[in-house]
Amino acid sequence: MKKLLLFFGILCIGLLPTGCVNNKTAKGKIYTTIYPITFITNYLYASENVNSIYPLDADIENYRLTDKQINEYANSEMFIYNGLTNEKEIAKDFINSNKNLVIIDASSGINYQHALEEIWLSPNNFLMLAKNIKEYLIDNLENQETIRNIESNYKKLEDEISIMDAELRSIAKEAMENNKPQTLIISSNKFKYLEKYGFEIISLDKTENISENNLNNLKNNFKNEKYKYILAPKGAENSELVNSLINEYKAEVISVNIMYTLSKDDETKNENYLTLMNTYIDNIRSIILK
Repeated sequence: MKKLLLFFGILCIGLLPTGCVNNKTAKGKIYTTIYPITFITNYLYASENVNSIYPLDADIENYRLTDKQINEYANSEMFIYNGLTNEKEIAKDFINSNKNLVIIDASSGINYQHALEEIWLSPNNFLMLAKNIKEYLIDNLENQETIRNIESNYKKLEDEISIMDAELRSIAKEAMENNKPQTLIISSNKFKYLEKYGFEIISLDKTENISENNLNNLKNNFKNEKYKYILAPKGAENSELVNSLINEYKAEVISVNIMYTLSKDDETKNENYLTLMNTYIDNIRSIILK
């Protein structure tokens, strides 16, 4: 059995044929944290019993659970979270409330180089996240039909994400073969992982690290329209440099949904991880292969 991050030991559970965990009090509920983890768990498990502890539009950095919520969420069968963040403190609160709660660190064994968000914005890393959750779920299952369904759903998700991974590499390769610019201007290091896919990245995240010569070259390239677009996290405040590029050279900001949570608007439009990532990749394609 794989190692689950538990504070009081590894607990094994069995699942009912319906896919609900066999527990007298929890009724099979699984709680998750950030949206990418919720999406994966729901996609694999295909159950209405999978819910995030964060509401739509939540600012998770400042969102705090009430004692009532902690007791409610802890009284479930399983909690899946990102152990690379302070969500481990939430897990600790839950296990203190319910010693029988199974706690899964979905990010176990995954590392990031530049920013936490590359764990799910990078298709390659997202697959590792999905594989972790799949294997941890199966380790706690006894019903073979449920196991087969999760394996089948994982294969479908793997196929979808592998296509995204290949598309990013293909865009960079096609640009290189056709002598098109492969440079992406990013306002945040959340997107710096794209270097691994073959793109040249110019980050405006820490402008103090940009030399005066490089800054002048950057402005000239916006002026002569070699560069036109800047990838930026949706809802983030523009830096002084980004605003100056917008105001002086008509640079356009391409907003990327970072997906810590979905918004009410996302839900109304039936957006999900796959649709938002495809939009993100389409935007990169339009920038690079214009």
